[in-house]
Amino acid sequence: MRAIHLLAPKRCSSRLDGTSKKKYAMKKMPEPVSRAPEVQSLTEREEQVLSLLAKGHAYKEISGLMNISFETVRTHVRSIYEKLHVHSRTEATLKYLGR
Repeated sequence: MRAIHLLAPKRCSSRLDGTSKKKYAMKKMPEPVSRAPEVQSLTEREEQVLSLLAKGHAYKEISGLMNISFETVRTHVRSIYEKLHVHSRTEATLKYLGR
């Protein structure tokens, strides 16, 4: 049994703590060359949610990072999709990044 513990890989000790995760996740993405005009209609909070979606975060992660409920994230995403006239995270990200 002891040999198994000695051979098992060690856990990475360079994990980010909760505060560092929030700071990292909430960093602004680089400004796109030209955004779709619909992006201008988003509220600041919707733009924050969209930025985190574009970085690949799941709804549950976004709710934790922004200190809002999962359902509030879903509501923001629905509003974002409606304002941007899209049907998926990929389409919303592409419009947000101006591609």
